[in-house]
Amino acid sequence: MITTNFQNGVFKVKTKIIISILLMLLSFFGCSKNKSTEPTESNQPPSAPSNPTPNNGASDQPLSITLTWQCSDPEADSLLYDVYFGTTQNPSIASSNQTETSYQPSGLQYNSTYYWKIIAKDSNNHETSGLVWSFSTSILESGLHIIGHYNAPGIAGKVIVNQDHAYIIYNPGRGDAGLLIIDISDPTNPVFTADLSYSLARDLSIIQDDLYLVGGYYLGSDGFLSVIDVADPTNPQETEIHTGRNTTTVVANNEFVFTRADSLRKYTRGYHLSQIDSKPISFGDQLFLSDYLYTITATDFFILSHDFESIGQLQLNGISPEEIAVEGNFAYLAGGDQGIRIISITNPQQPSFISGYVLPDDALGIAVYNGYGFVPTKAAGLYVLDVSDVHHPTSIASYQTADEALGVYYSNSYIYLVTGSYPDNGDFYILQFVP
Repeated sequence: MITTNFQNGVFKVKTKIIISILLMLLSFFGCSKNKSTEPTESNQPPSAPSNPTPNNGASDQPLSITLTWQCSDPEADSLLYDVYFGTTQNPSIASSNQTETSYQPSGLQYNSTYYWKIIAKDSNNHETSGLVWSFSTSILESGLHIIGHYNAPGIAGKVIVNQDHAYIIYNPGRGDAGLLIIDISDPTNPVFTADLSYSLARDLSIIQDDLYLVGGYYLGSDGFLSVIDVADPTNPQETEIHTGRNTTTVVANNEFVFTRADSLRKYTRGYHLSQIDSKPISFGDQLFLSDYLYTITATDFFILSHDFESIGQLQLNGISPEEIAVEGNFAYLAGGDQGIRIISITNPQQPSFISGYVLPDDALGIAVYNGYGFVPTKAAGLYVLDVSDVHHPTSIASYQTADEALGVYYSNSYIYLVTGSYPDNGDFYILQFVP
């Protein structure tokens, strides 16, 4: 009986202990459940971006403009902003995760409407989209309009544009020639970026971040082909140089670089340039590169493959072209006192003259875009020709420059014009043409 009573007592004690533990566990989990179900104040998303500058629907806005807005968060969380900007009512993203409540778009055009919106994001993965706002830029009448201007350090002879910078050869072919780099991100205010001295520089071409510069005396043995890294236009770096015969012209694409003087040369692009082909040719300084290679001698217009195989040829009959441009099925020659000449290249094996247009003075260059020809002249400034009807080109606008208009380039709705006169006068103009 004693043993039994002891065992029963132990059993009772153990039972009480187990019941107490169960009650404690139930109490603990019950409290936790009650705490988790109690209402708590959740994090709120940012307020909608508001108070835009310029005001929504504003008109007559300048090309250089800064967009601003206001935004706050109920819990004062830090905010990031995505900026959407474009010419459609559903603009694409232009800047992401920025902290500033401002954005400065580039490349704006006159006579245009732009749309923008802001998405605000807090640190708790909440985001709020603002309305789509719009503004319109100033309206220009039809014709040529000066947008920006920069005084060059010498005769500005050649110009090309890549992204937000213009690259200009000044005093071409002279001992004091150089390469001038201008920031054109704000076309109304071109700003100096860098200046490199390159004696006898004559022509340039650019692909991605590689700028190819050539020069030398005519028919001399002191020519060069220089490769300049312009990934940072404020700090251009020459990465290699090839010397030898004078080189007057250079063109490039993603695969090859072609140069011209008394022979054609072909180089492969890559970590280093490597010459892989050459072809003797009568001296000249005009090249244009597209599906074919177009070039000119004193007597003939040639269409060549990229391997220098002859495709087509046309006698020039006394024309002495200064420059070649190609658009679609037509080649355009700036022919000095002969004005411009238009050649059909619909059949590359049989190029043929279509028409021409004589200007008030010598045509010194040409750029063609979307049925318009932009022609710098020796003493009459820049002319705009309507060449949409290649059989009947017409002059529709002009801008008189103080010096000879020597080179022209067209990009992103702007005309880039370089001028100069002996000994050291030179100017760089940014113009816009409104049909």
